Amino acid sequence: MLDKLLDIIHDLNEDNVVEAANKVLELVRESSDEKVIKLASEIEKEIREMREENELLHVVDPAYSSQLKDVLKELEEVRKKKVKVLISSIVHTLGENNFLVRELLNSKRVEIKPHTYI
Repeated sequence: MLDKLLDIIHDLNEDNVVEAANKVLELVRESSDEKVIKLASEIEKEIREMREENELLHVVDPAYSSQLKDVLKELEEVRKKKVKVLISSIVHTLGENNFLVRELLNSKRVEIKPHTYI
């Protein structure tokens, strides 16, 4: 279980939100916790809506398609942020307050810059 949770956290850190969501949904199927199931259904709904909204571009008048693309892009970013928070909540719950899981979820990405001397 810990390996799967760490893999999900890695996907979140790499901004692969859809892949992390699919892994969480697969992992949650074994759970019986009502809170986790409710969060998982919300994740599934958001992922489904992200896929379906791209179909609107074919229906909209070409004069408005560029505006719609911009709005859909912004909406997708907001949905990804929401899904990321929901996934983090589920991973925290499934991790049962494991120190490593908690620290990896709360830590920000660390970037190591090379030391150059002139």
